[in-house]
Amino acid sequence: MLNYEWELDEYGIDEEDNFSRRHHQVKYRVFSDNFVLAVELFEDTDKDFCLIRTLIPYIVQIQQWLLICHKTFIRGSIVIGNICFTDNYVFGSGLISSYLLENDIALFPRIILDDECMYIFRGYEVFDGIKERFKVTDELVLDDIDGNGFVNYLAIDYRYVEKLGSDEFTEGIVAQHRLIIIRLLESTKNKKVLQKYYWCKNFHNRICERYDFPQYIIKN
Repeated sequence: MLNYEWELDEYGIDEEDNFSRRHHQVKYRVFSDNFVLAVELFEDTDKDFCLIRTLIPYIVQIQQWLLICHKTFIRGSIVIGNICFTDNYVFGSGLISSYLLENDIALFPRIILDDECMYIFRGYEVFDGIKERFKVTDELVLDDIDGNGFVNYLAIDYRYVEKLGSDEFTEGIVAQHRLIIIRLLESTKNKKVLQKYYWCKNFHNRICERYDFPQYIIKN
């Protein structure tokens, strides 16, 4: 894990890149095997919606990077809570809540949102101007069968849309995702771990149906 911060910089998630310059309110730290990203909320639901919506593409980038470059799936959570975020320390009740949600509820390789985040992200009727700016919101967070909202890590990375086209980029990610899952399902013997990869398979097939990629469905 010592090289993760350097690799984040190589991937483009550093404080000097274009995304960070445009969204400087997103802070991140890497320690042990943890990524911590944070934005300050203002108890103004319209603004908070924009801030949460700004944070999620960072998370999608990290998940896609780990998947494609390291064949690694992660789980975690997005919560609203108090946190002390300095150059040297990250602590607070929000961090504890995030850990408990990840450890006790997430279970599978997914990053779930707590109820308050979901209310801001989905339940609150933000004004039409914000909805128009963020047309992809429904693609970024999906509902799982247990009722939890989770980050769609196969969502389009819009940095590449102009170069590749959204369909081509998404298809490339889905194709690689399929191969990785098939190999893991074939090679994994631990039943507890296997359950997690079956969740990935079900999620993958759901995305294939959603984006109309029937050729990449993983069959039994």
